[in-house]
Amino acid sequence: MPQTSATDDVQGHGPVLAPSPGPTNPMASMPRAGLKHGTVHHFRQQVAGGSTRIGGGFRVRPGTVFELAVFPDLEHDPTRNDSPDPNFDGCSLGVEFITETGSVTLRDQHEHVIDGSRQCLVADNWNLLQLSLDELVGQRVEQVLLASRAGLVGSGWLQVFGMRPRPVEEPDVVDRVRTTRGTHSAFLYSRGNALPLTCVPQGFNFLVPLTESRDRNWLYGWHRDGGPVPKLSALAFCHQPSPWIADRSAFQIMPWQGHMTASPTKRARAFSHDDEIDRPHYYRVDLDGGIRAEMTPTSRAGVFKFTFTESARHGVVLDQPFVGTMHTETLDDGRVAFHASIAPAEGWTVGLHRPSPPAYVYGETNAPATVHRARERRSPLEGIVINGKRLHKSWFGKLTVPLPRPQAAILETEADVLEVRAAMSFLGVEQARRNLEMEVGQASFDDIAGRAHATWTELLGRLEIVGGTLDQRITAWSNLACLYSWPNDHHENVGSPEEPRWAYASPFRPAGAHTPDHTGCQVADGQLSVNNGYWDTFRTCWPLYSLLTPEKAPELLGGILQQYRDGGWMARWSAPGYVDCMPGTSSDAIFADASLAHTFASGSDELAAYDSALRNATGPSDSVLTGRKGIGKGRFVGWIDTDTEEGLAWTMDNASCDAAISLWSGRLAVRATNDPRLASRREELEANEVWFANRALAHAEMFDAGIGFYQGRRPDGGWRVEPKDFDPRHWGHDYTETNAWGQAFHAPHDGALLAKLLGGEHTLADKLDEMLRTPAVTSPAMWGSYTYNTQEMNEAQADGIGQLAISNQPAHHIPFMYLFAGQPHKTQWLTRELLDKKFVGSEIGQGYPGDEDNGEMSGYWLLLAMGLYPVFVGGGELAITAPLFAKMAWNRTDGTRLEIRATGIEHRYIQSLRVNGELWNAVTIPAELVRGNALLEFELGPEPSSWGAGTRPWSASTATGQARRWQPDRTPAASYDGPECLVDDRGENHADLSAGDVVSFTWEQPFTPLYLTVTSPEAAAPGLRVEVRCDGEWADAAVVTRSTPHPDQTAAYRVGSEPIDELRLVATAPCRLSQVEVY
Repeated sequence: MPQTSATDDVQGHGPVLAPSPGPTNPMASMPRAGLKHGTVHHFRQQVAGGSTRIGGGFRVRPGTVFELAVFPDLEHDPTRNDSPDPNFDGCSLGVEFITETGSVTLRDQHEHVIDGSRQCLVADNWNLLQLSLDELVGQRVEQVLLASRAGLVGSGWLQVFGMRPRPVEEPDVVDRVRTTRGTHSAFLYSRGNALPLTCVPQGFNFLVPLTESRDRNWLYGWHRDGGPVPKLSALAFCHQPSPWIADRSAFQIMPWQGHMTASPTKRARAFSHDDEIDRPHYYRVDLDGGIRAEMTPTSRAGVFKFTFTESARHGVVLDQPFVGTMHTETLDDGRVAFHASIAPAEGWTVGLHRPSPPAYVYGETNAPATVHRARERRSPLEGIVINGKRLHKSWFGKLTVPLPRPQAAILETEADVLEVRAAMSFLGVEQARRNLEMEVGQASFDDIAGRAHATWTELLGRLEIVGGTLDQRITAWSNLACLYSWPNDHHENVGSPEEPRWAYASPFRPAGAHTPDHTGCQVADGQLSVNNGYWDTFRTCWPLYSLLTPEKAPELLGGILQQYRDGGWMARWSAPGYVDCMPGTSSDAIFADASLAHTFASGSDELAAYDSALRNATGPSDSVLTGRKGIGKGRFVGWIDTDTEEGLAWTMDNASCDAAISLWSGRLAVRATNDPRLASRREELEANEVWFANRALAHAEMFDAGIGFYQGRRPDGGWRVEPKDFDPRHWGHDYTETNAWGQAFHAPHDGALLAKLLGGEHTLADKLDEMLRTPAVTSPAMWGSYTYNTQEMNEAQADGIGQLAISNQPAHHIPFMYLFAGQPHKTQWLTRELLDKKFVGSEIGQGYPGDEDNGEMSGYWLLLAMGLYPVFVGGGELAITAPLFAKMAWNRTDGTRLEIRATGIEHRYIQSLRVNGELWNAVTIPAELVRGNALLEFELGPEPSSWGAGTRPWSASTATGQARRWQPDRTPAASYDGPECLVDDRGENHADLSAGDVVSFTWEQPFTPLYLTVTSPEAAAPGLRVEVRCDGEWADAAVVTRSTPHPDQTAAYRVGSEPIDELRLVATAPCRLSQVEVY
């Protein structure tokens, strides 16, 4: 504790300290509380600088650290325009140790010298510093001083915990994982927005502890729910992919002692994080009252163990947070069996227009127990719906009465140790019972924990690391575990262990009536993977699944492809069915990248995936849940206009996906020569390669040279905002979860054209530099189309790295855009800066700069640590940057090994690189080179070098060897003879052509056409003959029209390679057309 008063300065005018309850308005933590138990002081730096005593008078023991917590205050109110700009001075503090031999400044757990420079302190967040005392062992520390440089006038809060044992690395790789990383989060600020997931890799259920058991969104808060003394209110089955998507099908188990109650607030028990073990295979916590709670998973089941050490009455509560039923049965031996039905969650998240399937639970106790009816005090008005709207809690007032809780039961036991074994099913109660029998059976708690541990050991044990800090090593294995926690199985074994037959309750097909014992969903055969937001995960997770576990990737790809086979569309977000969330059909890029990695289970899987991408790209969906929004018109004009929310973001993501589809089409066309399954589609594939390559360039049409940024176009083609009214710091409108700065570099597939649009590569580099210099300030004037200061705004502001909002996925490729400007050293510096300072705080439930998102942020860290990154997913190459460790290696099950070594690891700049012994001077490497045995040897140095500066990543606009721009439809420039609806760029109406009818286009100047597109409201092949005129002679273009898998899908055709000045379509049979374009 600080041994000082507000006037007890030691040197100069050090920070003034005063007792305080804690931060008044922290966004991710509990207000007016310290990080841990102990006195909290508010500090304010003095402009003259100086030091203030905060401790001392102890002799240093071996194996110890000096621990303190700092909460730097930005002194900025993001809800007021007149609030002062953020002040980061409070992040710049030093700590000096005065011993018999002089003054010493020490390093923290991240190897940062705490000398008054900012280092890795994150503003408006608690930060834990553990200063190594190794060099002072045996010495007496007379004083510990909090120091501040002259000119700094920041403030914040401080806790001093003094000398503590130094954390040490666990020898077991599974025990290095911390599942509570990312849980020190809340609605307005995320350090992960994660949950402590106890599970098997990519299992059916998660088991999680809850500090809030009547919420679907924020279920476990490291500090938010109780500060230094959080309270556990349940252990639970959980299926939450994100707090923004919310939980569903929750089933909760909670021990009680003394007073029997189902109320979450009354049954909750305090605990300390020091008494918590958070591992992927096992969770344990010691609760107030001498109760120990433990749980361990299988895929579809879990075993919960409760140990009671006091003599009071005790037992467990079986509960569901929302609507459902509970049935119990006392077995002949006195044990209790129970089964529950959990109602479908309707309206639980914005964007989900179809309820999730119901869930069913079956379980048993291992010891005799008595069943008591559950009651809970609540309002009799709760749950009432009037005119389709559920009454808000504010209408209830404080009117509560004891009411039965039919979805819960209370069990009382005399056993000191009670185990509850339970399994879940989406098919029915009987299947839940079978899941329990097949996955748990008569195995003990320790047996199940041992199996889960062995599964994780097999996966995590493939990673080898030499070097790095303890926190970085914990981060590595924790991120690897998080990466492989997703996506989740949704299928169940309706066969036997010896002869499994997989089936699932379909979230895509119309459902019938559900019963308390069985789903009304249609039961489909196959394996389905769910709980994934592809806008996030396509960037890192899916490339890593193919790179690290090529034996597992085909199963995962087939699991998500089942969405298309079952529902006709790929999800943009699956939870478990279609969710209207985020722009872009990013599964297109996932599948294109998998084609490059050869990780489809079969050729038929790859073709189905390809067709799913075509459906997304070539025609509109009749539901907002699926497909590309605005594509009905956008496929003709080249962009998505402002009539579609975030149309600019859709356009940019579409362009990147189209580039991936183009390359994929080209590869398939080449294979069609020798693959009979593809031979009949060769002409289609060749046309698609050219068509989508052109579409990929349309991002340039969204670049407004008058402002130097991308912005949205109105339906009339004009810009959304005039230059005089444009401010790139405004959030929303055209930009998804960001502002114009956040999407200023949103062309990872075409950095060369972006550089050209900006005025050259030097201008691109200058723009990136300007982004890093431009402060992010959150205020109502900057909210744009948002109505409050969102978490992304708050995170970008507190990170203090300009407008680089690295806390969110759209920014993850931005550090690599320096490669397109020939300045790879800036990429190297910046990626190491991010690893060094933005992924800290594992000890206190942090660890991420923003939402973790189904393994994506974990995957991002792993890739940066390897020194590799897929800037353009589907492009086939990995960008290179400075790795983090002296050695990082991955051993695959097929015996191949990827190993990255680096010398001079304390530095950030690449001096040289060898790949398998050969010098490598390019800033990218073909992904294929690292899929087998590969050794990358880096030499790092303290200064930038010329390494890689003469090379560039692949760009769509220069892929042919010459710079290209988007070619718009040429029909507006033609003299046209035909129905107007065929050239209106809308495709909403159609024309009925009779045999012999002609639609013709004539141009004043000849040109060489790239392709022709034809759109029909019907799936059948239109009866058409395409003729072209060249030098006055008409010729058959040899176009064979084809059917499409679905109505209203646009199809592209090659029409030769000679210049033409006229083209006509001749109906050879009655047909219907809605649009014709010539490029």
